[in-house]
Amino acid sequence: MQIKTQKDNPLLSRKEVVAEIIVAGPAPKRSEASEKLASALKITPDTITVRSVKMAFGGAKAVIIADVYKNAEDKKNFEAKRFRIKGQPRIGKK
Repeated sequence: MQIKTQKDNPLLSRKEVVAEIIVAGPAPKRSEASEKLASALKITPDTITVRSVKMAFGGAKAVIIADVYKNAEDKKNFEAKRFRIKGQPRIGKK
């Protein structure tokens, strides 16, 4: 994994990160991308919100756009609910 850009946003207590990862096969799920980004940044995955995972057609590189908060409480306060639950497993729905 290679971190392309890392912009600090002190007003929202977060860093906006763009990373590039080499994958074999389909694009990784948001949860997998969050775990890989967390291991690269040496933080816990519960402080990361993955905005998007994009792959170039026919390529083996995926671009991950994510927000990294200072702690889980800041993520809960500043992040919209739809982004917090996006990519999480559904509970009770079939």
